[in-house]
Amino acid sequence: MICVIFTMYRIVAEFEQFSAKAVKVPDDSREMMSLISYMEDAKTVLVAEQWQAVQASLSRLVYLMDVHTFTAEDMELNQVTLKWPEKLGQIFEQNEQMVEASKVSETKYIESRCTLSLSHIVNST
Repeated sequence: MICVIFTMYRIVAEFEQFSAKAVKVPDDSREMMSLISYMEDAKTVLVAEQWQAVQASLSRLVYLMDVHTFTAEDMELNQVTLKWPEKLGQIFEQNEQMVEASKVSETKYIESRCTLSLSHIVNST
């Protein structure tokens, strides 16, 4: 029983870590590229691994429901664990919107720096 609860806490913690990283606005271009790479990997590897973990946890839970009485806290943890996959689409969407907004912001910043440099060069001659 303890192993099942520990596994559920681990699944929730990994989903929360993924969610926090996915929606964190990158500080610079390097972080942006790292985040894009992370999200590409997450769409294929992380989601599949977590889905398998949730399914395995669900299988153990179904068995345990026949032989064990769960506390309200355990049931809440089960509910949170099993609902995380439903949140993934929204997290990926938020990430895509944030990445696009960051790209636009970075592009505008670079353009303003180029314009400022060009203006400085023109005024110097």
